[in-house]
Order: sequence, then C-alpha cells, then structure tokens
Amino acid sequence: MEQGRKIARELILTLPHEWLLANIEEQAEKLLTNNDDEDYRGLFLLYRQLDPRLARKLAERAMASPNPEIKEIGEYFMEMLDKDGNG
Repeated sequence: MEQGRKIARELILTLPHEWLLANIEEQAEKLLTNNDDEDYRGLFLLYRQLDPRLARKLAERAMASPNPEIKEIGEYFMEMLDKDGNG
C-alpha cells in the first residue's frame, strides 16, 4: 500500500507546480473530511515536498482536530517541519 502511495505522490508532483498549488487543497479537502489519520499522513508527505506552507497549514489543522490520533500526528508534523527549518 505504501508503495502505491509513493508512486501516487511522485505522479502528482510531475504536474505543473503552480497548478498544483492552486488546486490541491480543494481536492484534498475531500479526503480530510473522512478524518482518517492515514489521509493526513499521505497529504502531509505530499505537501512537505510541494510547499512547506501547505504542510504547516495541514499540521495546524491536524493539531486542532478533536480526533486524538490526528492531533498527535499534527504535533509530529510540526516537529518534522521544525527539523526541516520550516517551523
């Protein structure tokens, strides 16, 4: 499953960067409404490669979630961004 997600991320990142930035959040919203921690993880990895600002926004959203698993993931995302120098 992880290999499939990795391939999907790689394919998505081949799309024009500006187009992705303009459209990805709207499309990702459909996944995030499921409140699934795996969706948050996958999107964070994609956003981290695409634009640190999107990754930070997603981390902040996760930290504000009422779901304790997603909240914990959001805290972990922020730690990763801090280590990347994007904190």
